Amino acid sequence: MTDQFTGTVLIIDDEENLAQAFAEALERAGCECIVATNGTDGLEQLDQQKIDLVITDLVMHPFDGMDVLRAAKRVSPESEVIVIT
Repeated sequence: MTDQFTGTVLIIDDEENLAQAFAEALERAGCECIVATNGTDGLEQLDQQKIDLVITDLVMHPFDGMDVLRAAKRVSPESEVIVIT
């Protein structure tokens, strides 16, 4: 028996096509996905609802992935964060 993650995933990437591709793949695996195309919008989503996992791009302007990581841990310490580049 395999454990499968099926929580809510927030994907933050300024390359919208990449963010949508991540979302589509994760939705096929049973996750609910929310896409934000910048750090500010992503953190607004984090404030508004329970997010289990944040996947964020490292290189974004003016609010980068490390800023997202720090803010996410302040706003929602139970959320896991993966920073990609």
